[in-house]
Amino acid sequence: MGWWDYSIMGGDTPWDVAGDVADLLKISDFENSDMCAPDDWNPKERDAIKNAMFEFGGPLKLNETIINNWGIHDCLGHDNNIITQVIAFLAMSAGYNNDDGFDVGFRNIAIRACDDEINGPFGIADDRITVLNDFKRKIFEYDGNP
Repeated sequence: MGWWDYSIMGGDTPWDVAGDVADLLKISDFENSDMCAPDDWNPKERDAIKNAMFEFGGPLKLNETIINNWGIHDCLGHDNNIITQVIAFLAMSAGYNNDDGFDVGFRNIAIRACDDEINGPFGIADDRITVLNDFKRKIFEYDGNP
């Protein structure tokens, strides 16, 4: 349990978030992968996730729903930041685009979640800071293509 690497999906908490996303989106039939492994999604799975996110109301609604379900109301809470990072990662991996609701507002929330973790009260490793800064760049440059 815990964390095994510094990546966005490198720990138990991100996998728990991904499981909650799969449950909320009612997605369970992956051929060779699961919600936690976007690099392994085939095009059919990617489209199913993107469409399910759209039907649910988008990444912002997913984010708010999971945060409320977990009972995390402190905007600087560590898990809150992880939830937001994971949802941004999954949305980008699915090809969720600006027209579908991956707008500047959610981008800013996701970037702030990275900054809050970097600058927060929990000391984090330099490698994790590098990962989060790289992820912020990817969020900023994201053009709707997985």
